[in-house]
Formats: sequence, structure tokens, C-alpha cells
Amino acid sequence: LLRFLTDGSFRRVGEEKEHYANVRVICTSQVPLHLLVEQGKVRADLFHRLNVLTINVPALRDRMADIEPLAQGFLQEISEELKIAKPTFDKDFLLYLQKYDWKGNVRELYNTLYRACSLVQDNHLTIESLNLALPQSAVISLDEFENKTLD
Repeated sequence: LLRFLTDGSFRRVGEEKEHYANVRVICTSQVPLHLLVEQGKVRADLFHRLNVLTINVPALRDRMADIEPLAQGFLQEISEELKIAKPTFDKDFLLYLQKYDWKGNVRELYNTLYRACSLVQDNHLTIESLNLALPQSAVISLDEFENKTLD
């Protein structure tokens, strides 16, 4: 890999002939690569070849303002693929999307909307149509529920 990144040359398995490719390589990591170098998990020379340009993209849960335009774009794309009218949603739906902890980032948002669009009945998405797990803070015990109900 290091040689390929250096001069674009590579050999296919079982071949002696050198091949060349003019490509750009984009790498992503959930852990900063410099930390992996310090831990001995990534070679320093490989890190320096890969680390030409660093773009830090915050997690989706830290970019609430991006969720609505992403959702709108995804719904347009999904509705075209499924050959359905673009579903509508209300502010509660959007607020729920913005409050949800998107551990899978943009891909999880896309897949969640795809699933909801696949199952929507009346072309209007609701919180229930998302079928997302409740955050742990929203889960209460039966005793707590009974105490709140009885009060």
C-alpha cells in the first residue's frame, strides 16, 4: 500500500508485471490516525502518505442544523427510487430526528428514512414510522410509571 501511495505502482497477486494507476485515495477513521501511530497500530510512514489533507467532519448528532436538509434530500432520493410521492412530515418528526443520537451518522439517517418510506401508509411520516429505539433517558421502570400515574 505504501508503495502504491508513493508511485502508483502495484502488482496483482501471482503476477510479476507492475501496473500503474493514477488515483486519489480518501481514507476515513473514527479514531484520529496520529493516535493510532502513537499506539503502534499504524505505521508512521503510511500515516504521512495518507495525511496530506485532513477534513474533520463532526458527528451528525453534533450538527442538528444539517438534519433537515439531509432528510429533505434523502426523502426526495428515496421517493424517486421507490416511485412514490415524497412523504411529508411535521415539526415533531423533525425535532425527533434532531434529538436522536445518530451513532451511525448520515448512513443511519438515510436507512431509517428509507425504512420509514417503505412502510408509510398515508404518505405522512410520523415519529412512530421511524421505529427508532427510545433513548435510555426516556425509559422508566414499571414502578416509576405507576408512581407517576397514581400521583
